[in-house]
Amino acid sequence: MCWTVLDRAVRIAELFVARDRPDWRQARDEIAHDLLANGWNERVGAFTTAYGSDDLDAAALAVGLGGLLDPRDPRFVATVEAVDRELRTGPTVRRYIFDDGLPGTEGGFHICATWLVEALSLIGEAERAEA
Repeated sequence: MCWTVLDRAVRIAELFVARDRPDWRQARDEIAHDLLANGWNERVGAFTTAYGSDDLDAAALAVGLGGLLDPRDPRFVATVEAVDRELRTGPTVRRYIFDDGLPGTEGGFHICATWLVEALSLIGEAERAEA
């Protein structure tokens, strides 16, 4: 989300105040480089909840939904497939399933289902997204 904030701030500065912010652009690009270098988990075959973690999190879909990665990037496609396979039960999509230290279990969220529908659509799985 830090990348998204800076990316949108750079765009807003350019579009609405005709100002280039190289410091914001540099910070955005450094975050992107760090995320792409460290956020992908080869063991899991997806972007995960945190660097070095094996836990899936539907929020990782933001890498493609927000524009950091092209939706055709194999890492985004694999992340979408992992979220669909591991976090979705019928129409319900959980944000995550790991123990977060809170009582009870994590339920499904409409926003996570919406992220997954959009992500499936972006990777060319329109029929699955529609279903």
